[in-house]
Amino acid sequence: RLAPPFETSEETITHLTEMGFGRDHALEALESTESNRVEVAMEYCLSHPPPSPRTVERRRAAREDRRRRREEAEQRRREEEERRTEGEGASSSAGAAAAGGDSGSAAGASVAADAARVPLPQEGEGDSEPGPVSPPEGGDAAGSASAASGNGEGAQDRADVSSSGDKVEDMEVSQDEKEAKDEKPPKPPEERSVAQIKRLLRELKDNLVPRSFDIIKGGAA
Repeated sequence: RLAPPFETSEETITHLTEMGFGRDHALEALESTESNRVEVAMEYCLSHPPPSPRTVERRRAAREDRRRRREEAEQRRREEEERRTEGEGASSSAGAAAAGGDSGSAAGASVAADAARVPLPQEGEGDSEPGPVSPPEGGDAAGSASAASGNGEGAQDRADVSSSGDKVEDMEVSQDEKEAKDEKPPKPPEERSVAQIKRLLRELKDNLVPRSFDIIKGGAA
C-alpha cells in the first residue's frame, strides 16, 4: 500500500512567517523538503530565495491538482469498500439459502429413504387366512391355549345359537303358512243363517225325538 501523500503543517508555516519568511516561501520549503520540521524548512528558506509569482501560481495549481486527485482516490476507495461489503452480504445470503435448500433436500431424501425401507405387504397377504401360530414358551403357552380354547367354544356357541334361531324362524314361518292355508274365507250372511237353521234342526231332532219315544214308552207301560 502506498504511503499517504505529504500534508503541510499549518503550525510550521506559522512559525516560519513569525520568523520573517513569507507564506509562499515557507510553503515552498515544506513541499520541497516534504518535512514539517521548522529547522529543515528554515534551512531551505535561508539557502533558497523566495519563489517568483509564476512559481507560486504553478505550485498552487499543482497543490489543487493533488488535492483533487486525492479526493477522487478517496471516493473510489469508499465506493470499492461499499461494493465489496454488498458483495459479501449477497454471498452470505446466497450461501444461507443454498444451505437451507441442501438441508431441505437432505431431509426429503431421508424421508424418501425411510419410506423405501418400509416392507410392502405381499400380494394376497391381507386376504389369506392366518397360518398356525407357534405356541409361546412357558406360562404364556397355557394362557394362549386357554384363550384359543375359549375362543373356539365361544365361536361354537355363537354358531349353535345362530342355527337354533334359524330353525325357530323356519318353524314359525311354516306354522304361519299352514294356518293361512287352513283358514277358509268367511261365508256370506245368507249361508251362515241357513247353516244355523240346519244345525238347530239337527240338534232338535237328536234331542227331541229320543225324548218323545221315551215318553211314549213310559205311557204305554
